Amino acid sequence: LFLGYGAFFGTAVLTPMWLQQNMGYTATIAGYATASMGILAVLIAPMAANLTTKLDPRALTCFGILWLGAWTLYRSFGDMDMTFAQISLPQLFEGLGMPMFFVSLTALALGSVNENEMESAAGLMNFIRTMGGAIATSTVNTSWDDQIRYIHAELSGLTDSMSIATNNMINSGVNSDLSRVIIDNVLYGQSVMMATNKIFMVIAAIFAFAAFVIWFAPKPLRVADTSAVH
Repeated sequence: LFLGYGAFFGTAVLTPMWLQQNMGYTATIAGYATASMGILAVLIAPMAANLTTKLDPRALTCFGILWLGAWTLYRSFGDMDMTFAQISLPQLFEGLGMPMFFVSLTALALGSVNENEMESAAGLMNFIRTMGGAIATSTVNTSWDDQIRYIHAELSGLTDSMSIATNNMINSGVNSDLSRVIIDNVLYGQSVMMATNKIFMVIAAIFAFAAFVIWFAPKPLRVADTSAVH
């Protein structure tokens, strides 16, 4: 839960920041793009709850986490020419894995404790989920900013070393200060995009690790009543 929800919340935090800072989206349009993730999740949730009573919840959890990781890896190959549909559709399909992850993991956790411990287990799950989301938020923000600065510094040392682009702009009537600003803006945009892709790739690796870790949990001996979870 800590690894999977932390990775999931990391993508949920990073996506709107990237859209607003690099793609020129307003907060509202960025919200529309990210909200598509919940559409299929709502529709699939009843089926996921039914499957947890028939199948090993560890397998369902593993599938859900791997599904989230696969689409996160797919999103790590983004570029600045992506359209709204190219951004929102992967998140729409990514939502299929959310109920498989959350519902089955809840059934696994609550089915592995005694009935008189279910309230405590549900409270512990909420705490772990909250802590995982908080750590993911701070880690993703810090890592993203660090990567942007690092990549921008690297690109600055490699770009237009012969001043060809700068001289061409000056010859076309652009003053030298403005030409440097134009080049720097292009470099910054590419730095943000590359940093975003890199973070998505790391998050995909965390999803894959979380899918492996779930098999260390014992198979629950009974079907849990998940109504204790809020």
